[in-house]
Amino acid sequence: MILPENIHHSRILFSPLNWGMGHVSRSIPLIKKLLKQNNTITLCGTEAQLKIYRHYIDSLTFLPFPGYPFSFSEQGFNSTKFIGQFARLYRAYRHEMTVLHRIQQEESFDFILSDQRYGFRCKGTHSIFITHQCQFALPWYLRIGQWVNAYFIQQFDTCWIIDDEKNRYAGELSKITHPQSAYIGLLSRFSDLKNPSFTSKTYKILLLNGPEAFHPLLLEAFKGISFDYIIGKSNHPEAMKYTQIQDWLLADQKVIAAHTIYSFCGYSTLMDTLALGAKWECIPTPGQWEQRYLYKIKKARE
Repeated sequence: MILPENIHHSRILFSPLNWGMGHVSRSIPLIKKLLKQNNTITLCGTEAQLKIYRHYIDSLTFLPFPGYPFSFSEQGFNSTKFIGQFARLYRAYRHEMTVLHRIQQEESFDFILSDQRYGFRCKGTHSIFITHQCQFALPWYLRIGQWVNAYFIQQFDTCWIIDDEKNRYAGELSKITHPQSAYIGLLSRFSDLKNPSFTSKTYKILLLNGPEAFHPLLLEAFKGISFDYIIGKSNHPEAMKYTQIQDWLLADQKVIAAHTIYSFCGYSTLMDTLALGAKWECIPTPGQWEQRYLYKIKKARE
């Protein structure tokens, strides 16, 4: 079994999914770990993703790479509309593999790492899928999605599961389905930072996480809370009342000192709040079953 700590002196090609920035943020500590092990990494992504990576890591080669063509509604996640996008997403998946094959022919990487991108793999090169969702939190009438997810993951040589094997913060979502799977622990860029004690923290922060189209829902849900800062950018009237921080490094300083973080119930945010030792108030994105499930787990642990 190949684990992150086993990869040394290798050339790695890596790409995260472009559904929000959680896939970017959670990959930062993993990339830093691999760089410390004398690996060289080429990072594929959209310009928005690459801009964030540049804040934290300067020893990478960046390669512009198209994201999946997701479109979201301000009413929240809609499964019917998402299924309607499947043909377009499948075409993007096939195009992704074609482009990646061409890149690999030219560059000959030793490993290909994909954070939740099903088509970011190449036959003949050890390809690793990184996820916390080995299984989906789907209603019974969409159970075929479990088969589709498992099928795509099993096309990879190895699956790295982002969760604590004993505590299982993702619950049943992180249950192993790939025969070559391993838990690699929680990933947060705050894990190695020295955080202030909880009693000295004062800030109330609203984190605009997840796809931008859903942010008005978040602002309305926590309307009436007096925030010290909003992390992210929104022209929503409720957001205009507060100081908004878009620079990630400055935002990190405020988040580290946060007493309470308000956000959607995303898994990357869950890992960050655990690392920070902050109180977390969250809501699931309407229509998104994964976040509903994570929200139930969070409430059960409280």
